[in-house]
Amino acid sequence: MTVLPIHNFFVFNDEIKPAELFVAGENEGGIYEVLRVVNGIPLFLEDHLERFFYSALLAGKTIQFSETQISTFLKNLIDKNKVSEGNVLISCKLNLKAFFISHNYPTPEMYRDGVNCGILKAERENPNAKIFQTTVRQRADQMLAENGFY
Repeated sequence: MTVLPIHNFFVFNDEIKPAELFVAGENEGGIYEVLRVVNGIPLFLEDHLERFFYSALLAGKTIQFSETQISTFLKNLIDKNKVSEGNVLISCKLNLKAFFISHNYPTPEMYRDGVNCGILKAERENPNAKIFQTTVRQRADQMLAENGFY
């Protein structure tokens, strides 16, 4: 599964780069976090970064930047893209990447009327770490599309 930046810039290690330089690579086995940005502020940033570093520890990955540095990279990413609302994916297999990804939140009608849901029977290889498992994501996406699930 390839996830691409939806805005003009992304973080690659300690640099902000134009999206046209983004090279989609296989993330299988890399760690990740997705955080929501509201009014230009990453929500629960400290909690997400704590879990990101914990996932790295469990997965045997080394992140070459501190939480403070990554926080700064994210602020710069938000500012450079001039985006105040959205979702940012932070990932690390060999290199640190961060970029805005597409997102979908329930509408007021969905809250009022409900949504169709389903259950995917799958198992995380390491349930305490957020590690890309591409085939599980592909199965989930297929199930959502085929059944109209939210």
